[in-house]
Amino acid sequence: MHNTYYFFAALCRELQPLLTGGTLTNCFTQAKEELIVEIEKPAGGSFYIKANLQAQFTALSFPDTFNRQKRNSADLFPELHEKTIIGVRQFLNERTWAIEFSDNWALVFKMHGNRSNILLFEGDTVHSLFKNKLKNDFTLNYSNLDRPIDQSKEAFWAAEGDWKKLYPTFGPFLHQWVGHVFSTCADREEQWRVLQQIVAELNAPQGFFLSQHEEAPHISLLQDIPHSRTFASAREALNIFLAQYAGNYYFEREKSQLAQQLSKRLNRTLAYIADTERRLQSVQEAEYEKLGHILMANLHAIPAKSTEVELHNFYTERPIVIGLNKDLSPQKNAERYYRKAKNQKLEIKNLEDNLMAAMEKAELLQKLERELTTLEDFKSLKQWTKTHSLGQNEQDESANIIPYKEFIHQGFKIWVGRNAQANDTLTLHYAHKDDAWLHARDVSGSHVVIKHQSGKNFPKTVIERAAELAAWHSKRKNESLCPVIFTSKKYVRKPKGFAPGQVKVEKEEVIFVQPKA
Repeated sequence: MHNTYYFFAALCRELQPLLTGGTLTNCFTQAKEELIVEIEKPAGGSFYIKANLQAQFTALSFPDTFNRQKRNSADLFPELHEKTIIGVRQFLNERTWAIEFSDNWALVFKMHGNRSNILLFEGDTVHSLFKNKLKNDFTLNYSNLDRPIDQSKEAFWAAEGDWKKLYPTFGPFLHQWVGHVFSTCADREEQWRVLQQIVAELNAPQGFFLSQHEEAPHISLLQDIPHSRTFASAREALNIFLAQYAGNYYFEREKSQLAQQLSKRLNRTLAYIADTERRLQSVQEAEYEKLGHILMANLHAIPAKSTEVELHNFYTERPIVIGLNKDLSPQKNAERYYRKAKNQKLEIKNLEDNLMAAMEKAELLQKLERELTTLEDFKSLKQWTKTHSLGQNEQDESANIIPYKEFIHQGFKIWVGRNAQANDTLTLHYAHKDDAWLHARDVSGSHVVIKHQSGKNFPKTVIERAAELAAWHSKRKNESLCPVIFTSKKYVRKPKGFAPGQVKVEKEEVIFVQPKA
């Protein structure tokens, strides 16, 4: 209830005698979505207003002192400097109030949740905004900020007792309380009498009461709502409320969000480990080298142009059917299986490396989960979060231990980005300037890199295979033919402001291939 019309009305009545006749000496910001106003009081001494306008939590506070930072601090609303305050005004039925200055200037505090803003008016016209992104605020007119609402008994009856239509200014907490009280009333007449008593107390509160609601601190203007502390001053109630919010509720909420984040990352990492173990077992079970040996021992028994042949498997003493490329000789087919065996060893090593990295990641995440449970205050939580680079905006790396999938073709490594964020990491941090770079043309998809080998050109067949993978890992995977961009990594740039995975490509060639996994 700290951001309701009734609380701001009480606050303005409290500020009016304190500030009228004073002058604004400083108005500045040194943190995102936070504004500090310093006023020289008529009787001398500084008075501070701190406005926190974050979308998830909007509130005012009134610190006794405030030490301005030397850096990362910017002055705002210079037009008000040394202007005299002529009054403090609350707008009717609005979560908006103003400090009015000489020469027809006013600083308006619009406390509307994620649309909160601070506006400088000259007369009826908006001169400038604290949050310029809220462009609709430029259309507001100072004389029209009041919001008259018919709150008569006749209107209550016409609304069939729906008090929310008459008093949208109550806010969610108070609406819930009124609903509870109304459920005990005998009829609508009694509800109206009770409603008038509540409104009278809101308009002339006997104090400001700190209570708990859904495990969060809350300020109420009604004595009947269960509460733990009572304050005579709206400013003092706000300051204590914010201290409790940051010290208890906000701490628990942040801690819970971090616990969920770590749990999510750990579960993804464990799933990655299980999947990699399955893939590793599958690759290890393939016996390409043995198939090559069987073919070499039976070259004379393999008919030309065959797509498969049944031979004696001297490892198991049973017949085995081996697939063949009809365009290759029996010896070349054997060599093909030997190459697959060589690539198999590379793939096994790559999977084992990925598996080891994932297991280390899982061990770290489990350690972080244990540490998190031991933190008991907001300061230690923030320091711990910073130390371990955790937070809501952190990229979840658990599913992307390595940002690419690796394929081997004719001895060349082909890396395929896993997602948009991984594409950036692959191209900007893993790829070398002499690597080949591919991407399906004009659609979203994976970045594909062919790793350069010193002294070797990229074979046409390797480029085509990489292009097939680029096509498959794109929005064109179901098309019969896909155009794929091919260039050198050194011609790929990411200009500032581009979205994740978005890059600028120069000197490109286009290859048409059929998408293949």
